[in-house]
Amino acid sequence: MPKIHIEGLMTGNISPELSGSTQIRSSSGYTAKIDYTSKGWIGGRRNGFSAQLFHDDNENTPLYTVEGQWSDSWICKNLKTQKVVDKFDINSAKRTPLQVAPISEQHPLESRRAWHHVAQAIHKGDMFAISYEKSKIENEQREMRSREKLEGSEFPRRYFSKANEDPVAQKLARQIKCPSIEADMDIKQGAWIWDDEKEKRIEASKGIKSPMRGRFDSGVGGLFLDSVKS
Repeated sequence: MPKIHIEGLMTGNISPELSGSTQIRSSSGYTAKIDYTSKGWIGGRRNGFSAQLFHDDNENTPLYTVEGQWSDSWICKNLKTQKVVDKFDINSAKRTPLQVAPISEQHPLESRRAWHHVAQAIHKGDMFAISYEKSKIENEQREMRSREKLEGSEFPRRYFSKANEDPVAQKLARQIKCPSIEADMDIKQGAWIWDDEKEKRIEASKGIKSPMRGRFDSGVGGLFLDSVKS
C-alpha cells in the first residue's frame, strides 16, 4: 500500500496525499507499478501518479503507461505505438446513482451506518471528531474480539474461510519481495480466503437472514468485520 500523509496543516487547507510506490502483481505474469507524487511546498500538483504495465520477464520494457491525477483525470498510452488508448476524467464520468436503504433501516454493521458519524466529521473537516468517532468503532471491535476470546468462540465469516496457506499469494509475495505474507502463514496465522461454497449457499437461500432484523441482507456486515479485524 502507498504511504499516506496529511498536507496543508500550515495553510489550513488540509487534504490527504499519497506517496511512494505500489506494485499490483498478477498471477497472469503482468505487473503494474504505480508511483505517487504529492504537491510540494513551492509547486507541483496534488494527487499525481504515473504507472507502468509490464510483463514480469521484461520489466525494463513497459507496454503501457498511465499518468495524471487520481482525483482529476489521467491518460493511458500504448508505448509501442505512442498512441493514447484511453482517457478518464472524474469530473465528466457518468456515475451510477446509489440505491441504499436509509441509514436508520440499515444493519448496525453495514458500512454506511457503522461509519456514518465518521463520514459526517470528514464532510465537516473536523479532524478531532474523525479521530474520536473512528476510535469508538475500533474500540468496539476490540471489545468484541475480547468477548469472543473469553467465550472461546469466533465470529462466523459469511463469505470467507480460514486457510493455513495460499500458494498463489505466497508466490506473488516472493516476487514483490514481501516476506510478511509468508511469515504470517509460517506461524500458522493463516489467511482468509473467499469461499465459493459459502457464496453458493447464500445465493441458494437468496441472502442471509440477519438475526437483528427481519430481512435478508447483503452480507456487508460480515465483510465489514472481516476488514476491521484484518
